[in-house]
Amino acid sequence: MAGVDFCDSSALGAMISLYKAATRAGGRLYLTGVGPQVASAIAVTSLDQLFLLRADVAQVLAEIGA
Repeated sequence: MAGVDFCDSSALGAMISLYKAATRAGGRLYLTGVGPQVASAIAVTSLDQLFLLRADVAQVLAEIGA
């Protein structure tokens, strides 16, 4: 999500849809490179309880053992 400076309710709704699809398939939704304004929108809406925010893709790959 690097380079994304703004996140409105439509974008949050799209991320929720992605989260639901990932969990139905037995997966998880990781978001990487999230900027401060987007991270704030995610936190204010408590979506940080659903999404796994990580600094970069390398961190995700290390976490999942890939």
